[in-house]
Amino acid sequence: MRRFVAGDAEMRSPPFSRVWRLRQNGRVLAIARRSVRARASTVDLPDGTTWVVAPASWGTVEVLEGDVPIVTATRVNPLGRYWELTGSNFNYELRARSMLRRRWTIGQGGAPIAELRGGVLSFNRLVIQADLPVPVEAIMAAWHLIVRAWEAASQAVRPALLDYRIDEEAT
Repeated sequence: MRRFVAGDAEMRSPPFSRVWRLRQNGRVLAIARRSVRARASTVDLPDGTTWVVAPASWGTVEVLEGDVPIVTATRVNPLGRYWELTGSNFNYELRARSMLRRRWTIGQGGAPIAELRGGVLSFNRLVIQADLPVPVEAIMAAWHLIVRAWEAASQAVRPALLDYRIDEEAT
């Protein structure tokens, strides 16, 4: 089943929480749970599908379904201001318009198709405005890179998928 965000959506996390919800039109499209220790996030979808978003190597982040990468994000700019997001049916550019103000765009061929805006004073909100449908897996890769930039840019070993689950009581 293909999942897309088109129009306005928002990712939000309560203060001091590691749980984020992607919502659009009152519906929860995904619930993401961050793990600081593993430098990864799990993403649960309403249909029961689970993804893991984690660094795969230096300058590379993957969204995995099981042990299969469905999105690969590759850092193009050494400062992390430009990433390529590649999936089986898309190839996007994630570019920072302002890292200080946390403004990013997802585009193709230099033309933006979605804007992502973080809160100026809060790191617990990411507003998404997509002019064209963007796959949810691309949104989750972008969220990981924007909200968890220091982790995404670091070199880390992909977590063992069978051993990795976030304890919901710790969130």
